[in-house]
Order: sequence, then C-alpha cells, then structure tokens
Amino acid sequence: MAQPLVTLRVTDAAGNTATLTQVVLVKDVTPPTFTPPANITINCDDSTDPEDTGTFSSVSDNCDADLDVVQRPDAFIPGGCINSFSIIRKLAGYR
Repeated sequence: MAQPLVTLRVTDAAGNTATLTQVVLVKDVTPPTFTPPANITINCDDSTDPEDTGTFSSVSDNCDADLDVVQRPDAFIPGGCINSFSIIRKLAGYR
C-alpha cells in the first residue's frame, strides 16, 4: 500500500512560499469483531461440526469491509469423565 503524502505550503505576506511534504503512516490497530455462537451442550454421538454446533456472525472490521474469516483447527479439552470434552474454536481474519 502506498504511503499517503500530505503537501504543506506556507505563504508569507510578501508572497514567498515554502512547500514540504509529510508522509502519513496509516496503521490498523483495531482488531476485527464478531458475534460467537451461543454455548451449547451436545450428546456424545452428536456432530461437532460448526454447521451443527453454531457459527460466528456479524463480522466487522474498521479497515476492511470484506474480511476473509478462516476457522483454525478445533482444540479438544478433556472433561472430567469419559466422552466429556470442550471444543475451543479460533477464528482468524485476513485481508
């Protein structure tokens, strides 16, 4: 991305002019936002696919109106008994 230049010009009462340029660095420091699906409890033999357990919605970013969202691999955290676990899903937004 090209760095925007700002041209600064000052003119005195006698008509003398000085012109300089300034580089303006635009930096995105605000993370994207989204709405996660509601927490749910499923049976052992139910599907854990995101299509069946819920997907994110309302993806928004201050610098990119068409953000690409990628789901990273699920992490399974064992629970306190057999066939009991939590699923951790992480999403990443890319330009």
